[in-house]
Amino acid sequence: MEKVLFEQHDNRTWTVQVQPGSGFHDGIASYLVDRVQAIFGKQCRVRVELLQEIASEPSGKFRFYRVASPGRPEMADTLTSGTDWVPPAG
Repeated sequence: MEKVLFEQHDNRTWTVQVQPGSGFHDGIASYLVDRVQAIFGKQCRVRVELLQEIASEPSGKFRFYRVASPGRPEMADTLTSGTDWVPPAG
């Protein structure tokens, strides 16, 4: 995994953006979902998005966590530009 960004939408809704890199597999995505739910509660909805690139902040810094804000221009198409990963049933 090259980069990961945990984005919190509300108390129980998360998006984990992943720039996968070589060696990425479903087990890693499942692990990310499990970790968020272990820390913040099993009732959390966690969506993993696979992105070709996760952009840095306008300042050049890279954040691993941020609160989602629909008013941020750099977030305008983030939620539609990735490929969703859905954990296997069971």
